[in-house]
Amino acid sequence: MRVGIVDALPYGGTGALRGCDPKKILRRGAEVIDTARLMRRKGITDYGVSIDWSALMRHKRGFTDAVPQGMEDELTGNGVTTLRGNARFTGPNQLKIDGTQHRAKCFLEPSRFSCRRFVGGVTGRCAVSLSM
Repeated sequence: MRVGIVDALPYGGTGALRGCDPKKILRRGAEVIDTARLMRRKGITDYGVSIDWSALMRHKRGFTDAVPQGMEDELTGNGVTTLRGNARFTGPNQLKIDGTQHRAKCFLEPSRFSCRRFVGGVTGRCAVSLSM
C-alpha cells in the first residue's frame, strides 16, 4: 500500500453527512413554515402547513445515503486504500488501527481543516500517506 486513509466513521465527512448539506435540507423545511406564518393575514393562508418529519428525513437521506460508498469508490478508484477503525500513533513510524499495527516511513494526521501532527518529516497537503 502506498497511500491509505483511515476513518472510524463513514467516508464522506461531517459536512456532507451530518453538517452543512443535510442541515440545509432540514432548515429549508422550517423556513417554509416560518415564511408561511410570517405572511399570515398578508395574502397567505397558512392553515394546514406543517412538516412531515418522516418525509423530510427520507428526502435528506436521499442526498446523504449514497455519500459514503461514493466517496470510498472514488478513493479506491484513485489508488487509495480505505481502512476503517480508530487509529492512534504507537511510535514514530507506527500506527495502530483497531488493534492492527501498521508501519510506514511517514504519516500525516489531518485534523479538521489543518494538519495537526506530522510524523516522519511529511510536508505538503493534508492526506494520510502510508508508505509501506
